[in-house]
Amino acid sequence: MDKSKASQLAVMMTDKLPAEIMPAVIAELEKIPDDQISVVQMAVSQMKNPSTALILSFFLSGGRAYIGEAWKTVFIWILWLFSSLIIPFIVALIWWIIDLISISKDTKKKNWNVLRQSLSWGK
Repeated sequence: MDKSKASQLAVMMTDKLPAEIMPAVIAELEKIPDDQISVVQMAVSQMKNPSTALILSFFLSGGRAYIGEAWKTVFIWILWLFSSLIIPFIVALIWWIIDLISISKDTKKKNWNVLRQSLSWGK
């Protein structure tokens, strides 16, 4: 793939992947044949937006379900349900704060795994 196509695809992925791996991603994109462009585009379409995950985590504690970790969302909802008791409330509040801090980073990691698996990188 030529550099301009690789750069265009990289721009589409800039906010969805960790910044530190973008130079390596661009280098790998330049190496793939043109017939695999559709595979990369499909991988990009499957990536989740870290901002959406953060908003869902803030308002509904549902960012984890958005990125495919539904059991964590169900657990936090159960904690919030029983939050009239002091211990579940404290645990739910701490979990919610930690989740807000880490959800964007975790979303980008999952997106990186989607791209690697679709192109069989790192195997």
